Amino acid sequence: KHGSDSWFTDMPEQLLAGCTLPEGLKASDLTSEHDIFDVWFESGSSWAAVHEAQGWPMPVEMYLEGSDQHRGWFQLSLLPALGAIHKPPFNIVLTHGFIVDEQARKMSKSLGNVVDPQEELNKYGADVIRLWVASVDYQNDVRTSDNLIKSLQDEYRKVRNTIRFMLGTTCDYNPAPLASAPQSSVLTSQPSIDDWARMKLHQLIADVTKLNEEFAFYKVFKLIHDFCNMDLSQIYFVAIKDRLYCDAADSPRRRRAQSVLIEIADNLIRMIAPILVHTAEEAWSHLHAKTDGSESVHLARFPISDASAISDQVRQDWDLILRLRDSAMMQLEKFKREGGLTNPLDAQAIYYVTSQQADMLRRLGEDPADVLGVGSHRIEITSDEPRVLIEDVRNKFKDCARSWKRRSDVGSDPDYSDLSKRDADVMRQINRSKH
Repeated sequence: KHGSDSWFTDMPEQLLAGCTLPEGLKASDLTSEHDIFDVWFESGSSWAAVHEAQGWPMPVEMYLEGSDQHRGWFQLSLLPALGAIHKPPFNIVLTHGFIVDEQARKMSKSLGNVVDPQEELNKYGADVIRLWVASVDYQNDVRTSDNLIKSLQDEYRKVRNTIRFMLGTTCDYNPAPLASAPQSSVLTSQPSIDDWARMKLHQLIADVTKLNEEFAFYKVFKLIHDFCNMDLSQIYFVAIKDRLYCDAADSPRRRRAQSVLIEIADNLIRMIAPILVHTAEEAWSHLHAKTDGSESVHLARFPISDASAISDQVRQDWDLILRLRDSAMMQLEKFKREGGLTNPLDAQAIYYVTSQQADMLRRLGEDPADVLGVGSHRIEITSDEPRVLIEDVRNKFKDCARSWKRRSDVGSDPDYSDLSKRDADVMRQINRSKH
């Protein structure tokens, strides 16, 4: 009623006017304490003024402040609440470090080390700045400089280009005929690299959801970046590139890969939306066959992980193949370094595995070759440890003029002497459709 100065100008009788005191206690027996208390009491009771006065439920979900407030606002909010309502005023306390320069010095105009957010926005755009914010461990002091923000451009481009590849390779995808297609059972019953990609996607969704709930945003970004850079770009995209570009447009393998690319793009765009707001919105507007019909990605629901996609059998099968892939990549790199084989499509992979593992590899069709990016593969039975050998087949097989793969079946079709059987069949289908 009279402002906080009344504590210093009024007598206890005036301050306590209208209050009922405990029996035997008179206001004239009391003195008003003049130690500095009111500053912290006002902020420490803000939960009562803001939340409780509005009739909102207590405690509030989160208190967010700087790392100097453990004995400040956090502590001085806790004490009045425990006294008044017998419970903490918050469920969660989240502390944020201070923004410092690259050498961990406090920013100061006199030092000339201040990073102007508006200048950085003008240089790199809002999404890169938001990406930098999301990529730092804010619970410690946050180092920042123009160079540190600039370095996030490569990570941003990796995520953007990953989504761009998926949008480009699914632009002709039409989900409608999928259910009625005669070979639709192949899309679900035949094991493939697509199962592995779906497993990695839904494991990512589960991990990102958990980390978001823990406010560990910098770990979220790292998981998403690693998924784009390693699981997709280095493995999955390499494995499906041939079927996307060279299979018949409506082939089961190509349709299956496209359906998984749509699913990955749909979920990935929604996962990055809280961070890369403009990029996600742009990508969402070009996405075919959305599972969520929202006009804006920011109105769509956050992805939910499909636990059935996370299969121990798929993980076990592909752990073996990807372990052998590491060895194959080193052999291919050695060929290239020594000036011999420079194009992996001129190579054949020979898998030496047990009979049980051989059955699994055979069920995967061309995937064991495609995941290595080589022209073909064959399987040999062994009782030893599984291994893979890369063989230069330039003097053994002709290369396909369409897919560039060196295979034993190149020239097997008399009408297309420079093509593999798959590519000859596709060209025959294309030529037939023209007439």
